[in-house]
Amino acid sequence: MKKRIVSVIALVSIVLFVAFSIQPVSANTINTVPANKEWTIKFTLPVVESSLTNEAVYVLNEKGEKQAVTLKADNTFVYVQPPADGYANGQTYELVVTQKLLGQARKSQKSIAKPYSMKFNVSNSYEVVQFAADGTKKVINAYNTFEEASQNLQDNEGVQLNGKVLKMKAGYVATSPSKVTLLYKANTLKDGNDYAGVQNNTLLHYVDSTEKYIEVAVGGQHLFVKHEDVTLLPSIQVPEPTYYTPTEDGLKLVIYRPHTNMHEVINVIGSNPSFMKSGQKYYSSDGFTFYDAAGNFVGEAYSYFQYVSPRTVSPYTAEQLDQVVLDRLKELEKQSPTTYKDASKNSRLLGIGATLKEIEEEQHINALWILSLAINESQYGMSCHAQHNNNLFGFNVTDSAEKCKVGGNIGQSFYYPTVKENLAAFTSSLNSYYLNPVNKSSFRYYGAAFGNKMVGVNVRYATDPYWGIKNAGHMYRLDKALGGKMYQQYELAITSQNYVNVRKGPGTSYDSAYQYLLEGTIKCFDKMPLTISNTPSTDSNWFRLISELPDDREDVYTRYDNVRKIVTY
Repeated sequence: MKKRIVSVIALVSIVLFVAFSIQPVSANTINTVPANKEWTIKFTLPVVESSLTNEAVYVLNEKGEKQAVTLKADNTFVYVQPPADGYANGQTYELVVTQKLLGQARKSQKSIAKPYSMKFNVSNSYEVVQFAADGTKKVINAYNTFEEASQNLQDNEGVQLNGKVLKMKAGYVATSPSKVTLLYKANTLKDGNDYAGVQNNTLLHYVDSTEKYIEVAVGGQHLFVKHEDVTLLPSIQVPEPTYYTPTEDGLKLVIYRPHTNMHEVINVIGSNPSFMKSGQKYYSSDGFTFYDAAGNFVGEAYSYFQYVSPRTVSPYTAEQLDQVVLDRLKELEKQSPTTYKDASKNSRLLGIGATLKEIEEEQHINALWILSLAINESQYGMSCHAQHNNNLFGFNVTDSAEKCKVGGNIGQSFYYPTVKENLAAFTSSLNSYYLNPVNKSSFRYYGAAFGNKMVGVNVRYATDPYWGIKNAGHMYRLDKALGGKMYQQYELAITSQNYVNVRKGPGTSYDSAYQYLLEGTIKCFDKMPLTISNTPSTDSNWFRLISELPDDREDVYTRYDNVRKIVTY
């Protein structure tokens, strides 16, 4: 996932990218801000603190008078805090950065190439609005401060500034209609705390918000987003959000896309949890804790194939894998004759069973796990990159890469002469970065499972928060068609401690195989997915686990109190 950085950010901060020669990418005017606005300016070089004076950076009022702002430097950031009494309501100010500000470039200091200035208007009109089901809102009061406006909000009420909703009693958060929205672990919203990104037009669960940030529930934890990246939607304006519903065939997921007001139906993703009633709708921000329409908690259950280890071994032969793919392609040709025209003849998934079994043996990655991922990423082997670049996974296709060409992008890093070479390169990368606990310091490692936006490959591999459960759904349906020999064949668990040592034997005298520990990490190593071995442990105080290591097929162990077993569906 490639981050998209906005050069000027309203309401929270302004970010200027400088080469010291300070040269902002954009000088967009931010029209209106609150009286207590703090500006954040980012540079590409550390700021020389001694150069940060009111001659180098300052704010002017309409009379050209410098304001009593407070300046602070923190490495590459400069913070311009408002006067003690705030800016005057209804007035226009100008933020100025001069060539007297210096940046530290190794042993030398550099000044900016030319001055930078930006005007802004100040308004203290925080309005309390009442939301209606038709998407409109009615102003019912106005206050001088956000805090005053936020007190005693009633159902279907919120606080807005200049027409943008900043806070509400309850509801949802819609990510940008066109770009990836960054999630942050801390409400400071600073670099280094960016946890992952979420794709455009996605609905997240709202928790709370201030003027500077919005708190959301996603993937099993609370994270933070910037106001300018999202839109707040009160509950009354989202009558049918994303939900799960049990059917005769199994549990289905229906995803709501807020900006297009459409629902995306995901086929059966697993069996129906025992606590769900047929025909009812259930809601979850993480896919494993479920609530009814009244908001009552009804149960916890995890999607089995979403969290089972890819280090397990599939019981199916190459021929069986090829046949189940062919059967599915023929079904798709009948269901969607335009989209899947001649899929049973042209899909790049045809005949890869032998390669998948080789990978399972050599790379120690479950053949059905890889096949499910390939189906999801390549539209059953019919995507442009699959058809013309022999690339089943969009591997090495970045946001800036040239578009897929008919005939192939020969010479590009995402072109492969054969599908077999693509499979080999992709699975090798998975083992190096996404699935290997020895490389836990890699920004891509979050645990060996498809996972969600908290743990697993989904965190950094895909911005779609439902990517992991979509893969799991494919795996569930393939396994069911093949006789269901893999489904719930293992007990699953998650870590329950901040530090978990996994050893080569059931006791502290055995060497450590790997650890879920990394100082200063933002990763949830206390919630990592585990697959319990079917071979009983010889010590009741130690769990016997399927090893995550790519080169070691021997089971590993961890203490009983490090683990919490989970129910799966």
